[in-house]
Amino acid sequence: MKKAKLKADSLFHKFNLAEKLREIEEAENEQNFAKIIGFSTKLQFLFQLLENFRREGKRCLVFSMSKKMLSMIESILKNGFCFGQKVKYMRIDGDTEI
Repeated sequence: MKKAKLKADSLFHKFNLAEKLREIEEAENEQNFAKIIGFSTKLQFLFQLLENFRREGKRCLVFSMSKKMLSMIESILKNGFCFGQKVKYMRIDGDTEI
């Protein structure tokens, strides 16, 4: 009985994760930046931090191991979603020629 419940719980979590991933992908395709940020507490924290730095006139360097995450951050900054205007930024990743 216990194994069956664990298996059912595992299947539920897999379905729930698949559903969340589909929602995130939809939000990316629609460029629904509020929804994208809403899915990630890391992005929420990052953009709050960037807003604080911007107000104080400071600059910031953001690292990520994921080029997909960098692309999401870039789209949000490029479209001026968080700050009401475009933000000057430079992207350096593994595809950047030096």
